[in-house]
Amino acid sequence: MGKMSFLHRKQDYEEFDDNEWADLDNLLPEEERQPTLEDKRAEKAEAAVRKQVGGVKRPVERKADADTSSVSETAETISADTGVAQEEIESLTVEDILNSGGEIPMPMPPEAEEAAEPVVPLEDTSDIFATSGSTEEIEEQKAAEKAEKEREETLRKAEIERMEAEKKAAEERKAIEKAAKEAKRAEKEAEKERKAAEKAKKEAEEAERLAAEEEAAIEEEISELEEEVQKEDAPEVEPPIVVQRKLIAAFLYGNSVLEKRNVVLNASDEAMVLSGMRDGRITDKDAKSILKAIKDPIKKYGEDGVDRRLGFAEKERRILAYMTGLGFNDWEQTDGVSIKAFSQKYPMPADFEAAAEGFLKVIRKHSTDEQFAEYVKAMENFKQQIYGLRKIYAKGIKDLWHKAAEQVKTEAGLIEVSPAEAKLLMYKTVLFGDALVQGQIERKLTTQALIRNGLAPKWKVTFDGQKIALSKAFKDATRDVIIAYTEVGEKMIARSYYRDSGQGVWRYLPDYALKTNKAGKEEVWTGIGYAEEMLNLPAELQAKLSEIVSKGLLKTLNDPEWLFVGTAKSYPSVEEYLKVRREGKLSGEVYTEVAPRPMIALAEPSRHRLKVSELKVSSMDLKPNFKEKLFDWQIQTTLYGKVKAECFPSMDGSLRYTFFEDSKHRAWIAAVDAFSEVTSTGLRARWAFAGDLATPIFVTRVAADGFGDENELKGNYIGMWSTYVEKIPLVKEYLRSKMDRRKVL
Repeated sequence: MGKMSFLHRKQDYEEFDDNEWADLDNLLPEEERQPTLEDKRAEKAEAAVRKQVGGVKRPVERKADADTSSVSETAETISADTGVAQEEIESLTVEDILNSGGEIPMPMPPEAEEAAEPVVPLEDTSDIFATSGSTEEIEEQKAAEKAEKEREETLRKAEIERMEAEKKAAEERKAIEKAAKEAKRAEKEAEKERKAAEKAKKEAEEAERLAAEEEAAIEEEISELEEEVQKEDAPEVEPPIVVQRKLIAAFLYGNSVLEKRNVVLNASDEAMVLSGMRDGRITDKDAKSILKAIKDPIKKYGEDGVDRRLGFAEKERRILAYMTGLGFNDWEQTDGVSIKAFSQKYPMPADFEAAAEGFLKVIRKHSTDEQFAEYVKAMENFKQQIYGLRKIYAKGIKDLWHKAAEQVKTEAGLIEVSPAEAKLLMYKTVLFGDALVQGQIERKLTTQALIRNGLAPKWKVTFDGQKIALSKAFKDATRDVIIAYTEVGEKMIARSYYRDSGQGVWRYLPDYALKTNKAGKEEVWTGIGYAEEMLNLPAELQAKLSEIVSKGLLKTLNDPEWLFVGTAKSYPSVEEYLKVRREGKLSGEVYTEVAPRPMIALAEPSRHRLKVSELKVSSMDLKPNFKEKLFDWQIQTTLYGKVKAECFPSMDGSLRYTFFEDSKHRAWIAAVDAFSEVTSTGLRARWAFAGDLATPIFVTRVAADGFGDENELKGNYIGMWSTYVEKIPLVKEYLRSKMDRRKVL
């Protein structure tokens, strides 16, 4: 407890006398003691005494108490220093000293009184110690010294000003030279811009002239078609170029443009629409909105009017009779009522596609080639009479979807990287993978290790704006692996792509864990994300990765496992990984760039395998369009041998179905992509959940869930073809389409 505590509590202990409090105070260290009021007054008095007797200074020890003995000792000390009688000093009171403003009214010693001179304050006797010379000489000397200092200071300032002036002049000279150079450069740029402007003007005039000629030709074609339409039985038509322009404008600016005779587009309009179709901003819902805004012949002429326009075309009326339930041979009974029933059943061209296809298949079985061709032509004319411009615009929309898909295919070409470019890419490459921990050894993958093992970029590919460089392929255990270098700003990030041995598709490796197998050896367990489908690479990239594998595998790698997982995040165990996954706390770019939930679920998520009867795609729009194959490629796998892959869009263009078929003509759905933008990982931002719909021919016993074929075993896998896969409706449709694809519908 400090001194202040004692002081504050003194009032509570009045039985203590001053000496007892002093004893308590003395227990404190010297530096912690606080002077009392009496101490302060004694010190002030002592200072005044010393000033009066000649400024003699002597430290005075402070005491905690203020008894009479301390005053006597102080007086004795001052008397010894000054020669003033102790009695005379003791007779003074503090009030006397304070009231005199510091002047102590005490008599001087007799001998000092005789020789006393007027006291001069020390502060007023600055020259009292001068030893020689008169006051005037001293003043002159000081004045001379001051003048010399002022002269030196003036010279110093003048030199500084001179140097600053020279520096400023040099800077101004440089600024003038720089301005002259910039003016000359600006003059050259202006001349260059002037020439470019002249060239652009000429090109613009030429483009304007060609555009005017094209518009004139289009106007002439429109006029001719309008004349034809005046005939009551002529179908409604528009030039394809006009249809495409109106569709692009409608997607961007609204359906009101459809009423215009013709529209003119900006240079970037088509690119914006195609980009929107590729990344999912433009959907089938938008397309249907446009088609609904177009008046079909029934709205324009009425059911009876369409019936009159249809005339006595026998084959067209047989189609109408068949579709409305009258019967194929009751075609003469069709009328306006039949037209109304048909329009209610099939309001849009897309609604009629499947029924039209089924009708022609029946005709194919019971007709000659010539008769079949006539019915194909009659079907097209029937659609035109019923749907009018809706049919034309529906085809235009389909053409735009196809064009968007073709652009992706074109951009995805595989280009070889030169050694110089590969060196530059590796210089820009960074790795964010964790160190591989095996026992007491930790090893972190570096760019130097990738280069030493021949895994620098060898090819590059671009699609949907994402640039990706790819290494040669190598094998880790049963997996084919390729190191990918994806462009993110000015850097390239190294990532691992691998082909899953069971499903046969390429996936991105975001994370992994090590587990001990039955033989007691550690092996890699690849992360599954929030669903394996979210890690499936786009079909366009699948084709290029398989192409790289077909060029050969590297066979001289010392530690392929380290090279495979060194780009990814690691977890200490599978159990820890699954715990973090359940909590929704998986970390990494894929979990921020790719949606955690599917955009579309084609099958119900379930802890147990679904029955085949439950694997139906209910929406016609989401089914694969087997007439519009986007591309195909070949792959060689350990489990299936040689496999052919084919990619098809969905009816509405929002999905991409990849089907695999082995040499025994057994097929399965390998993957379903949701058509959206490509992220820096190489994955699409949105994905589709296919679940058991995408069951391969071979799975593990756990995945088979009791549906496996015990007569078809291969290593750790059990067959699913005869017991499950061949019964899936979409697989059956795919195999049928392969037989019918060559036919014209």
